[in-house]
Amino acid sequence: MSDTSKRRRVQKNDFKSTIPLCKSQPVGNLYLLPVDKREVLQRHHRAGLGVFASLPEELLGDVLASITPASLCAMCGTSRVMRAYASLDDLWRVHVLREFGGEFQYCSEGWYTTYLHCRWNKMSKTHEMPNPKQHCKVDDLILYSDFLHTAQTRWNHPILEEWLAEESIPRRANLSAAEFRKEYEVPNIPLILTDKTASWLSCSRWLPETLEKSLAGKKFEVFDEYTEVVEMEFSSFMSYARNCRDELPLYLFEPEYLEKHPAFGNEYSVPDVFEEDLFSLLENERPDYRWVLVGGPRSGAGFHQDPNRTAAWNTVISGRKKWVLFPPSMRPPGVHENGDVDAESLLQWFIRYFEEMKDLRKSDLEIRNRPWECVTKPGETIFIPHGWWHMALNLDICVAVTHNFVSSVNLPDVLRFLRDNKDEVCGKTIRTKDENGRFTRRKEKRDLFPDFVKNLKKDRGDLSLIVEESLNNPRHDSVASLFKVGVEQKAATLDSGKHMTPFQFGF
Repeated sequence: MSDTSKRRRVQKNDFKSTIPLCKSQPVGNLYLLPVDKREVLQRHHRAGLGVFASLPEELLGDVLASITPASLCAMCGTSRVMRAYASLDDLWRVHVLREFGGEFQYCSEGWYTTYLHCRWNKMSKTHEMPNPKQHCKVDDLILYSDFLHTAQTRWNHPILEEWLAEESIPRRANLSAAEFRKEYEVPNIPLILTDKTASWLSCSRWLPETLEKSLAGKKFEVFDEYTEVVEMEFSSFMSYARNCRDELPLYLFEPEYLEKHPAFGNEYSVPDVFEEDLFSLLENERPDYRWVLVGGPRSGAGFHQDPNRTAAWNTVISGRKKWVLFPPSMRPPGVHENGDVDAESLLQWFIRYFEEMKDLRKSDLEIRNRPWECVTKPGETIFIPHGWWHMALNLDICVAVTHNFVSSVNLPDVLRFLRDNKDEVCGKTIRTKDENGRFTRRKEKRDLFPDFVKNLKKDRGDLSLIVEESLNNPRHDSVASLFKVGVEQKAATLDSGKHMTPFQFGF
């Protein structure tokens, strides 16, 4: 009879016991202890890791990340010291999402316990998984390890009040479309509008507890930095958002929310100052441009520039978002030339670069070339000018809606980008789904320029001057001067609705 068949059958109650993480301290603290105690702890640490003690901790982490879940689970049972390394949340989050997609109920004890629950629910007639009660409890264990201490510090690092204090983006109400265009859109500077949601039904219907009822059983796209995208039931996602301790939590980022829940279309409207949206002329060929966003504290979007030189607006319905913006001419600290960010999470960016950003605030640079910051609250809409670097960090469980758009103001930059950067153009997102509910996403490589120009000439002849001038004269200054003559004249007609393409949801 094999070893496996001798094992006691795993019982569901076995999963009720929680196995807390060990406590850890920086390895330097070990040298504050008496020599004899320090040597005992070092021997205990090496003995607990066995043959793996000869590896640097970072390499041990790579080894554990490369083995199967069953082997990793077995490693958890070898010793209290090894279990501290093999039960790290980052390891088990990847396995849960890869094996079960979005079909899981998150356990507040962490991703390791979540994985065991998922295995139980599939059930374990093959007895692949060891009995969790055989695993050593480590709550009374203190390990001196920079690797473990860094991991645990990152999970538990708070969002500091100091990060939220700066408010440098102006707030306005009762702003007409012509005033918005002249004072903010043409100069290409950020703005917060405080009065655009008074008639929105979403202000009462998109609260987290209300959405859980109205979206019961419906699935939405959830992003993860390791596995890309999975589909989760909304209630399961909200349970995760409330209980997770991840440094960078999963983020619901759904572009097809109107197809999945058409009632959303009647519960908010595009603010009047953003109604001109020339990319709507692309109709079915238009790239993704609108999303419902839901995420818990610490989730959000890292530094990026919006695709295809579009501008954007983002309205918070529930919760709060911390925003940091940098003008197009100024790359944020920690962001490389190719757009990669030298930080594993939004919190890590603040930890590493907040002081540098504070110095930039106080520098001799003109105001336009300094970082712009704010916290948007329920009912507030932020305007993200085209080309600006921006990041958003959710401070609470946050529900928001955002649109990217092209107006006659950012049209020149969009046209030149579509013509001159065909390899970088973001077309429609193509999604394929595997058997575990995970999505593979890729941006369709499509030359949008010919159809966009053709449709502009056909349906928006009033913009012919801007189209010709922006394509024939690459100098940005000349385009800006063109706005002073041509676009201001157009802005005067916006309030009356002339030559505007009203926004329609198309369902």
